[in-house]
Amino acid sequence: YGEDSDTCYYAVAVAKKGTAFGFNTLRGKKSCHTGLGKSAGWNIPIGTLVTENQIQWGGIEDRPVESAVSDFFNASCAPGATKGSKLCQLCKGDCS
Repeated sequence: YGEDSDTCYYAVAVAKKGTAFGFNTLRGKKSCHTGLGKSAGWNIPIGTLVTENQIQWGGIEDRPVESAVSDFFNASCAPGATKGSKLCQLCKGDCS
């Protein structure tokens, strides 16, 4: 934090070679995240999808963002999400 901060984050997307990829093609796909609420693996990609109006979310007063993300993706692994939810469906182990 501050002007002298050397912290930076990189978020990546992995797609099969030869497939059309873009934020507008992610609905219904599988997603994997570093963890619920983590900067590069959750906040940046989910925030971008919300900002680009790909994920429909009216804010915390509307519903939890996790619910909107669950509706957007077919299945996910987001460690820290509620066990048994779509956000833990692709996780190995207990999603913690």
